[in-house]
Order: sequence, then C-alpha cells, then structure tokens
Amino acid sequence: MLKKAPQGFPADHELVEDLKLKSFTAFRALDEKKVCARGFVESFAADLATTKPFMKFLCEALEFDW
Repeated sequence: MLKKAPQGFPADHELVEDLKLKSFTAFRALDEKKVCARGFVESFAADLATTKPFMKFLCEALEFDW
C-alpha cells in the first residue's frame, strides 16, 4: 500500500484508501467436485469474465492499452 495518494489524486479523495492499494486480488472458491464437473471450463470462463470491467478500469487508470 502506498503511504499517500498516487500522483494526480488529492489526499482527501473519497476513495484515497483504495487508490493507495498497489495490488488487487479476485478469487472464487473451488473444490474438486466443481473442478471435475461437466461444464467447468465454461463456468470458470464466465467467472473470469466478471472481472473484465475491473481489469479494464485498472488498465485505463494506468494508461495501458485494453
């Protein structure tokens, strides 16, 4: 976590604590039954797709190509 707001953001920004984070994690609880079930790949791909808006936001915020 950064000690202060990133460059370009005011120290009193309403989301400053989130802006100071340096990494993010998304997870989905899985067990052997789910992983070995029919349709797991499609289900897992759908779960991953739910992170797309957040990943797009992060890329744009860091001025990376999306």
